[in-house]
Amino acid sequence: MEQRVNIRWHIDADLQKEDYSTASTKLNNLTTSIPTFPIHLQDELNDYVDLKEKLITNLSSNIPLDSLSDTDHAYITNIAENGVGLGSYQARELLCFFYNECWEYPVEISENQQQSQ
Repeated sequence: MEQRVNIRWHIDADLQKEDYSTASTKLNNLTTSIPTFPIHLQDELNDYVDLKEKLITNLSSNIPLDSLSDTDHAYITNIAENGVGLGSYQARELLCFFYNECWEYPVEISENQQQSQ
């Protein structure tokens, strides 16, 4: 299963190389295999696939990430706010980098950690 999850790294690498066709093929393969994953990973993978499909559609149409339509911006914001896992995290980072819409990530320090400092 780890090998199937690592396909996300390959998809991201293809996108960085602007090889949208290969990325799309790998994304389709991941999509068809999602039902074989444990339930707790299926939502995370679906959010990842949704984000990447939107990015591939825009990038392959020469729409830069800093020029998303209001509809696409809202779609990615929804993944960032309501998604789980890597897809949500990457959506948040994209919005922060290109649109200065950044999320705060709270850090909790337990009493034991405070005393040892």
